[in-house]
Amino acid sequence: MADNAMPKISVIVPVYNTSAYVSRCIDSIYAQSLSKDEFEIIAVDDGSTDDSGKILDRIVKNCENMTVIHKENGGAAAARNEGIRAARGKYLAFVDSDDYISYDMLTHLLEGINKYHTDISCISRNEEAEDGSLLADVVVPPDNDKIIGMEDFFEELLLHRGDASFCTKLVKKDDIVAAGMFPEGTSNEDFYLWLKLIPDLRSMVIMPHRDYTVYYRSSSTTRSFSRDGAFPRAFADVIVNSRHAARLVNERFPHLELQSRRFMLYNMLDYLLHIPIYKMTGDNKFYVTVRKFIRRHIPAAIRNPYLKGREKLYILLMAPSPRLARIVHKFLREHL
Repeated sequence: MADNAMPKISVIVPVYNTSAYVSRCIDSIYAQSLSKDEFEIIAVDDGSTDDSGKILDRIVKNCENMTVIHKENGGAAAARNEGIRAARGKYLAFVDSDDYISYDMLTHLLEGINKYHTDISCISRNEEAEDGSLLADVVVPPDNDKIIGMEDFFEELLLHRGDASFCTKLVKKDDIVAAGMFPEGTSNEDFYLWLKLIPDLRSMVIMPHRDYTVYYRSSSTTRSFSRDGAFPRAFADVIVNSRHAARLVNERFPHLELQSRRFMLYNMLDYLLHIPIYKMTGDNKFYVTVRKFIRRHIPAAIRNPYLKGREKLYILLMAPSPRLARIVHKFLREHL
């Protein structure tokens, strides 16, 4: 790419210890049907301790529209932000380095914005297991192109029906920069950034093309327990973001109060169902706060039309004593 050529799209790829997959990822981006002068690839090596950085340095020699940035480890959000600062495109796309995309994903995303004049375009995705089999859809693709207002998209996120990932989206760089970019030092950063973007944007087109494949590695998900058995911080971070969402609802979208309350209760229940039993103690302030909130909102949970019957039952069982409920549940699961 000539130095003075400005790409339309900057594809940002945060990379950390994915030496077995990063070549597949970059190859799928480089092979896009969009002409090479219309997009650039910015791979950000986030202090990898395996051969990922070396692989990127080898690949970039044969990719005229690719840039590699090496930085100290700071997490996916920090790596994305580093890529955003280096991006020259009007639009940003994001691909995780263990995932891969179809050859026409960028074309579809750009066509969506140009055709419907929306702020954001979104394609659909596949979920692939380590053995290559397809998993159940996390988000059900629409049958046809669907235009959705950002307020309605917010509601879909609160009901766990919308796709919060930025990896399936095309977004203006200026909009992301104006929103403050991705929050660093936390997980669930995509949802937090949506809370900043939604009030100021108008609409999104969601298309049925399954152009993005999420590859599920047992060691890659933020909700997997680490080798030392540490409880993933994502379970707590989604609750923190639930509080941010509740404030936004209170300030701008009060008619979504029941959906917001459902979102909070669901995420708190998820936390209580996964936190190690030994951490369910009185000196764990975060756990105590969650326990108190669940107990205080039992009547609201029972009346909430957006909570399923099974979720309401779990709340009723967990609220009196989450720790005892978990111990009994563990015993029954192991002995029956």
